[in-house]
Amino acid sequence: MSPPGPSARRCADCSGISIGSTCSECGIEDKLYERARCARCSLKRRARELLGDDQGQIRSELAGIYDTIVAAPNPRTGLNWLTSGAGAPILSDIAHGVIALTHQALDEQPRRRAADYVRQMLIVHGVLPARDEPLARLQQWVDDTLAGIDDDDGRRLVETYATWRILVGVRRRAEHRPRVNTATRNAKNRITAAVRLLDFLTAQHLELSALRQGHLDRWLSTQPPLRHEVRDFLSWAATRKIVPRLEVPTRPSGAGSALDHHQRWEIARRLLHDPTIRLGDRIAGSFVLLYAQQLTRIAAMTRSQITETGWSSPRWPDTVVMRPGFEIGRASCRERV
Repeated sequence: MSPPGPSARRCADCSGISIGSTCSECGIEDKLYERARCARCSLKRRARELLGDDQGQIRSELAGIYDTIVAAPNPRTGLNWLTSGAGAPILSDIAHGVIALTHQALDEQPRRRAADYVRQMLIVHGVLPARDEPLARLQQWVDDTLAGIDDDDGRRLVETYATWRILVGVRRRAEHRPRVNTATRNAKNRITAAVRLLDFLTAQHLELSALRQGHLDRWLSTQPPLRHEVRDFLSWAATRKIVPRLEVPTRPSGAGSALDHHQRWEIARRLLHDPTIRLGDRIAGSFVLLYAQQLTRIAAMTRSQITETGWSSPRWPDTVVMRPGFEIGRASCRERV
């Protein structure tokens, strides 16, 4: 008897065996999934139900997403996502006009991870424009933070500081130094420090204008993680004559241990040539060692930022250019490594 599945050498008719498992739509002999349909045809039917109108017509901008769903390598995985995936109902609501086809509408969804998954689907297929997600998340985080401040005066003060000091600066850096993901942690830390300082003053029945060095020193002694981040808020407030100039301790800096010349190039040789190290780790380590790049910048790199111009020998490339501003030349590397 011929084996079933892709390795079968004869169909059921030729082998004289009636297996009764022929898909009623595509005619393939396979294990049926539902209503005399194979898994692939069932996936097509359910995807059309999810994205189509009463007549089964799919909006033109969502046609690419439909094609991607039905082309899933494993149709049963696609069927599971349509049945129990958190993003499927959101995609259905978009297809039927319940949710607007905008970033803002997706931001308002309570299941954010599912909404972000659908967002990426829409961006990949050109339905929604790409955006700087960390920057958008920062704005949403600011709105949530402001909503949690009970004191009206304190909320207005933090809103002004966040809008015209923090967010303006972050957006300006994102425009002049475009990256895949804008760094926003420092911005959140500064706003959080401002909120906690105002909470402290509220508990002391003080306005910000009454803040003096003694009050600040007492607060700093209880906030070691944020003691340095509050400097920016107080500088901003002093510029607007809300508080006097106050002293905030500077962040201590410590000199780390440095590699000598021979150690550095020995490690460089290993990163370039040791096959026992994962390729991704070798590349990341080389950027840290040779170009002092921060890990956050390396993690945000994409293949589009790297251009290979060919190899002049089995060992050294003519030029590998990384945009923006990095160029590795063959001659400069050969002498040292």
